[in-house]
Amino acid sequence: MEIVEVRFIKDSQSVQTGNEFYPSGATAHFFVSQASALVNQGHAVLVNPPPIDESPFLHGPDYNEMTVKELKNLAGDIPGASRMRKADLVAALEGST
Repeated sequence: MEIVEVRFIKDSQSVQTGNEFYPSGATAHFFVSQASALVNQGHAVLVNPPPIDESPFLHGPDYNEMTVKELKNLAGDIPGASRMRKADLVAALEGST
């Protein structure tokens, strides 16, 4: 089974995480099926997503539905993200995937 890395965009504790608590911004490795459930539920995003045609994931999070705090946690590696407004964060995140 393939293992992938995810970054949590919400504090999460569920069956998919083995009932372990992961704070927003944390990264962890999961089997594809677990990671897919976390992504589809809007709890996490893939750190290094596979190409679209090879992706087992149905869809990623809708950045426009996220709060600015969630977007800033997700955009941790993007220069200047801490000072960006929501529209700029969404554009930066969409450009980084």
